[in-house]
Amino acid sequence: MSFIDQITPLKEAALQALQAANSLAKLDDVRVLYLGTNGQFTGLLKQMGGLAKEDRPAAGKAVNLAKAELTQTLDRRRKE
Repeated sequence: MSFIDQITPLKEAALQALQAANSLAKLDDVRVLYLGTNGQFTGLLKQMGGLAKEDRPAAGKAVNLAKAELTQTLDRRRKE
């Protein structure tokens, strides 16, 4: 599976986990799992060094867009 192909399934899993979280503590657990210092998206960003130089901008943009969508969803869920 290519680097870019990993992003969408990971984002979908994170969105499902955010929707399933039924408390602020569980929302925070999901945040840490996917967006934290040792989270899955942070891990993807760390793998970018192994990509071809010309592939890095598109890959970085895709990861950052996914992270932004997750952050927005997380903020919306916290306000509910």
